[in-house]
Amino acid sequence: MKDNNKLNELSDEQLAWLIKEDNSSEAFVVLENKYIGTIYSIMRKHFKACAIGHAYLSDAECHAKIALYKAACNYDSKKGTKFSSHAYNCINGEIKNYININKSLVLKLAMQRRLNMVLKVVSESKESGFFPKDKEISDIIRNYREQLTIFSI
Repeated sequence: MKDNNKLNELSDEQLAWLIKEDNSSEAFVVLENKYIGTIYSIMRKHFKACAIGHAYLSDAECHAKIALYKAACNYDSKKGTKFSSHAYNCINGEIKNYININKSLVLKLAMQRRLNMVLKVVSESKESGFFPKDKEISDIIRNYREQLTIFSI
């Protein structure tokens, strides 16, 4: 086993080789530290786009780190791609897959946020004196609540 100072000097491709051939956990820790910014960047991009709550970030982070490990184990330098490109594609794909698998959670969270926004607007509009027709508001709120119960099943 190499010490961490020597591992820090290795290229990503060399670290991937150590992980693949020697199953080096030390090499993976160094690689993980190098790619943690990329992992968070990808997660931020997808989580913002899908309006996912922070409750699922740590779970997605675990999936992303597993994807990084798999990227190291599956990397083949003979194919002519840089490891960074290969790792990015693997992590990005895993995060997309995680979101698609948990789509019902995403939809439920989005619906809950919209309902909360409607309720907030209703309470603020009552305080300001402007208030749309009660029937319209009650229809909107009922619609959101019905959709939330559908996602809860």
